[in-house]
Amino acid sequence: MSAPAFDFSAPAAPPAKKKRNVKKFIVPTVTAVAGLILGASFGGAGSSSENAELTAQVAELEQTNAAMDERLGALESIQDEYDALDAEHADTVAALSEAEDSTADLTARVSELEGQAADLTSQLDAKTAEYDELASQPVAAAPAPEAPAPEAAAPPVAEEPVQQSAYYENCTAARNAGAAPVRVGDPGYGSHLDRDGDGIGCE
Repeated sequence: MSAPAFDFSAPAAPPAKKKRNVKKFIVPTVTAVAGLILGASFGGAGSSSENAELTAQVAELEQTNAAMDERLGALESIQDEYDALDAEHADTVAALSEAEDSTADLTARVSELEGQAADLTSQLDAKTAEYDELASQPVAAAPAPEAPAPEAAAPPVAEEPVQQSAYYENCTAARNAGAAPVRVGDPGYGSHLDRDGDGIGCE
């Protein structure tokens, strides 16, 4: 998958226009004309009607001068706006250039990830084929369990000789027979030999 190509080239910025200070040339010219008219008015020997006409022309020139000042102010404001737009255009061109570099880096990263994905897909296909091959092979039967070895016969237990019942008349007789002390269950035990009743006679 190839990344889409983006055209971030920006149009070339128009050459900056220099401000023309028209007011620098027009205003003195109007003022000079007004001065000439007034000088001709007062320096000559004209009639009062001519002086009034010249005065009206001067007033008209002054109004024209004021109107031109206003228009020149508007032109200067437009020039300032143009300069601001020109600076903004330069910033936009720089941002587009930076975005173009970033897009190139992202495109290279996408290509790298695509290569890694292709390698992983090849490995997965190989493992799938190996699994299918193993699954198609018949399963060998499990060997039958071996029979347990016969247990060795226990040796016969020697039977203890059955003791003959005995009777001791007193502890002296039991001691003489080597049977003292005589416990409960022993041959010859009797309550007459166990006076304290603790189960042991002839202590």
